[in-house]
Formats: sequence, structure tokens, C-alpha cells
Amino acid sequence: MRNMHAHRIHRTTGFTLLELAVVIVLTGIVAASVIPAVSSMTQTRGPAAAEAIARELGVARQHALNTGRPSAAHVDIAMSQIGLHELSPNGGNIQTMLDAFGQARPLLVLGDLFPGISLSNFEGFDGAFGALMWFGSDGAPELRSTEGTLLGLATHDARLELAGGETIVVRRISGLIE
Repeated sequence: MRNMHAHRIHRTTGFTLLELAVVIVLTGIVAASVIPAVSSMTQTRGPAAAEAIARELGVARQHALNTGRPSAAHVDIAMSQIGLHELSPNGGNIQTMLDAFGQARPLLVLGDLFPGISLSNFEGFDGAFGALMWFGSDGAPELRSTEGTLLGLATHDARLELAGGETIVVRRISGLIE
């Protein structure tokens, strides 16, 4: 006859010490491989932001050449953003530059596209810390009033500096963007 007292096997739920050790080792290996990748990603943001700014300035210059109307890049250090503007066709007002579809060009907001990157300094074509960088209808850098009235040609190279140390220079004579 069978033993009426069946032995119950008690199994506790949980993880063994070996399983926990394996998980900790694997987590360490993954962390060790991710940290350098994140570090290199943040190091490439500065140069990428500088390239984006140079492209935006190039758009302003090329727009002036294409339309025959002066165009400007408005640099806002506090907000770390750049917006493009132009003189209206009748020459009286400064307006936001339109894209090919007739819509206002969006601002280049560095913090949105490149987290942790910001503008630290801007020196305009007049050597002062102005906000507008104008390009004439021939693509040459110009000095203009806040209303857009021509004051003369640029007297200094313009410089935009990022907090990471990258610098974008616009040459005063040629308008070359470096």
C-alpha cells in the first residue's frame, strides 16, 4: 500500500545568488559599452551644431543673391536660436524669410536639435555684439540699421561662438562662411 503521507516538495520562488551575480555582470558589461558611445555622441554635437549654423547663414546669403534683396540672420544668444529675415519686396519692412512653399522658415533652435549646445557669443560685422547679420543683394556682408537701412559695408568679420568652443566666422569682404 502506498504511503499516505506524500512528501511535499517545497520550492521557494526567487532568484539564486548565481542568477543575481550573472545579471549584475551583464549589466556592468552593457554599461561599460554604452558610456563611451554616449560620450562620443555629446562630443559630436558641437561640430554638428556649427555646421547647422553655417548652413543657415549660407541660406540667408544665397537668398539675398537669388532674390536681389538683402537678407539677414537674427542671432538670439539668450535663446540660442537663429531666425532668417529679409527686406520686403518694397524695401520698407523687415519680414521673416519664407521657404519655397510660402511658409515662414522655422527658427534654428540649437537646444532642440543639439541638447546641451548653446550660443555663447556673437560679434557682428560692425565689431559690436549686434543681433542681425546682413547679406546684400550681391552676397556681401553689410551693416544695416534695425529698420534695415543700409549703413555701409561690413567693417569686421562676424563671429559666432558655441559654448563648446566651436566658432563660425563670416568674412567681411567675401561673405565666406567658415
